[in-house]
Amino acid sequence: MLSQKESKQLRYPGLKAGLLYGVFMFFGIPLLNVLTDNSKNYFTYLFNLGHFISILFAAFFFGLVMQIIVWLRIRKAKNDQDDD
Repeated sequence: MLSQKESKQLRYPGLKAGLLYGVFMFFGIPLLNVLTDNSKNYFTYLFNLGHFISILFAAFFFGLVMQIIVWLRIRKAKNDQDDD
C-alpha cells in the first residue's frame, strides 16, 4: 500500500509530464529555430500564434498518451497483485 503522500504525488502523472513537455518545447523549439536560421528573432517566433497552438496540442496529446499508459500499467499491476 502507498502512503497518502505517495498516492497524492501519483495523481495524474501523465498530464504533469505533458505540461512539463509543453513548457520545455515552448521555449526550446524557437531557440533551435533561431540557432539554425539567422534571419528570425527569438521573441517573434516565441509569441507566434501558430507556434503556441501547435505546442498546446502536442503537449495535450503527449500528456494524454502518458496518462493512458500509466492507467494501463496500474490496472495490470492490480490484476497481477490480485492473481498472487
